[in-house]
Amino acid sequence: MSQSPAPAVVEQLPGSYRSVPIMKALLYCEWDAALWRAEGIADRRSGQAPYGLENLAAGSFQITAWQPSMILRGPLAKRLRLALEFEYSRPFVHSLLLTRPTPRPDVAIATLEDQGYAHALLKSLKLSPWADIPLVLVSCWMAEHARTAADPHFRLLRRIAQAADLIVYWSTNQERISREVLGVAPDRLLFVPFGVEAEFYRPRPATKPGGYVFTAGRDIGRDYETLFAAAAQLDRPVKVLCRPSRLEGLNPSANVELVGEVGHRLFRDLLWGADVIALASKPEYAYPTGQTVLLNAMSVGRPTVVTAAAPLADYT
Repeated sequence: MSQSPAPAVVEQLPGSYRSVPIMKALLYCEWDAALWRAEGIADRRSGQAPYGLENLAAGSFQITAWQPSMILRGPLAKRLRLALEFEYSRPFVHSLLLTRPTPRPDVAIATLEDQGYAHALLKSLKLSPWADIPLVLVSCWMAEHARTAADPHFRLLRRIAQAADLIVYWSTNQERISREVLGVAPDRLLFVPFGVEAEFYRPRPATKPGGYVFTAGRDIGRDYETLFAAAAQLDRPVKVLCRPSRLEGLNPSANVELVGEVGHRLFRDLLWGADVIALASKPEYAYPTGQTVLLNAMSVGRPTVVTAAAPLADYT
């Protein structure tokens, strides 16, 4: 693969100079990059991009974030995708943006794996420009999908995984699944521990806790059935931060308050005020459900109880 030399910036160091190559990185993302950065600067969010990706720009990366318009991200587009029963249709929007007459990136990074699926498929077909651009998939659910998907989705997922130049994952249990089930070479796999924005999720100044148990999270790996059964045996309030639709059909006891969804600052306030944070998850899932709240809770200094699960072993 031939590429033009990367541009460079010269940094002045004590008594010497050194040249640092600048890598042009394209981020496939569905979040509004400009809004997220502005809210992070204003301390309304934890960080200026998800997963600490803004730190790439502090090194030797020039970051460009591409996302489709709200029309292509909105509910109408989602219903159309569901009607077509084509779960990989959305990411084609991201990959097709590479054909724009902009400087070609040195690397493309999918901020979650499905946002790079189309690039990987086109790369597997050796189509330009996608075949010539190294692709990194930041993977959360790929190992779980590999464990549960049926043909033809499994074969499609395997092809996608093998086309990526690097798959970054957040729990070490996923390494074996990626190698043995998806057939990814070990040198294309990288475990990176999930991080926490410690400057935002900082310990609260000395105040008394609010006298409640707190939990948060909405992904399918959360075990709210078990959590609500335990809450019914407590004599104190339990606050649950979760999208209401995720809890449909469940009947929590009277001491459970369903908070709904809130912003980052109120979420931090709820962590600060809790006597204990309890995270119940289904241990059979292959991805680390709950690691974000777990790390946030530990960062603010609150006692935390979590389900014993292999994907969380890296964090407990």
